[in-house]
Amino acid sequence: VNGKVRFDTVRWGGVAVTDVGFGEMTHLSLNFATAKFDGILGMAWQKISVDNLPTVFDLTVQQAQVPKSSFSFFLTNKPGAVGSKLVLGGTNPAYYTGDFNYHKLKSDTYWLIGVDSQKFGTEIVGPGNFNGIVDTGTSLMVGSKALVDPIIAKIGASQEIDCSKISTLPDYVLTIDGKVYNVPATQYILTITQMGQTQCLVGFQSITFPPSFGNALIMGDVFIKYWYTEFDVGNDRVGFALAKQR
Repeated sequence: VNGKVRFDTVRWGGVAVTDVGFGEMTHLSLNFATAKFDGILGMAWQKISVDNLPTVFDLTVQQAQVPKSSFSFFLTNKPGAVGSKLVLGGTNPAYYTGDFNYHKLKSDTYWLIGVDSQKFGTEIVGPGNFNGIVDTGTSLMVGSKALVDPIIAKIGASQEIDCSKISTLPDYVLTIDGKVYNVPATQYILTITQMGQTQCLVGFQSITFPPSFGNALIMGDVFIKYWYTEFDVGNDRVGFALAKQR
């Protein structure tokens, strides 16, 4: 895409944020021209913003429009269900149970934290001490081949799986700073019904990252829908609490 930077007022969550710079696109590649969305609202860090523009949330904080310099996401665990929420200025206890655990960021580029290990059931799988990137813009758990391919092999399928096998699969488990976060098979296998037909899809995908990323895992919506996530801008950390699904 290419175009020009323009400035406007953004209204979200009941507040108006002024002088927000955004890319007004005048030329789109085919994949964007046919996409079913109007744009991308980045909520990572200014360092990776095109033209070093401050993010919409940074401006929201600077203009004293929120009580706390963090935001959080609650995602429903059923495709197409109403109820997912973006909370501006902290967390909402209606969407989680128990306490939050917080993890310091390794850099202020992506929401990147250190992950001790991953397990499939009780078995450690793949290399340890890798990078975890928490990202609402990624639907699946997407990671380096060294991390994800062994998980896919243990699931026994890379894309579609027999729905009857879900009950036989163990939890997927991440350990972060000694804290354990499990994701049940009912969450990492996506059950999708369209036109009366039900498919069960594997929620893991392997990709090749640039060498600078090392072994890395994008902790996408498969993780976030089970673990209500707070992105704490003011304290350079990310926090997780068990989502209160209804």
